[in-house]
Amino acid sequence: MIDPTTREVLVGGRPVEVTAREFGILEALGRRSPAVVLRRSIALNAWPEEADAVGSNTIDVHIARLRAKLARSDARIETVRGAGYRLVGP
Repeated sequence: MIDPTTREVLVGGRPVEVTAREFGILEALGRRSPAVVLRRSIALNAWPEEADAVGSNTIDVHIARLRAKLARSDARIETVRGAGYRLVGP
């Protein structure tokens, strides 16, 4: 699904357009799947220069956009209340 060398995301064998931030979030989730990735770790991966300034709503909005883009795949992003997120599925 995530190819770090080409920075490409495939859903159902087809490329899906994602922003650099969205790719950073998917990369963090994919590396540790199916473990829970803390919100702080997601922020550090997607916003390395400004992770301290990233509000929780910013992460939530990006996760919502990613969920919509992954809707046709078997993979999904689950919320782990009070902790972060995890990527589950193939």
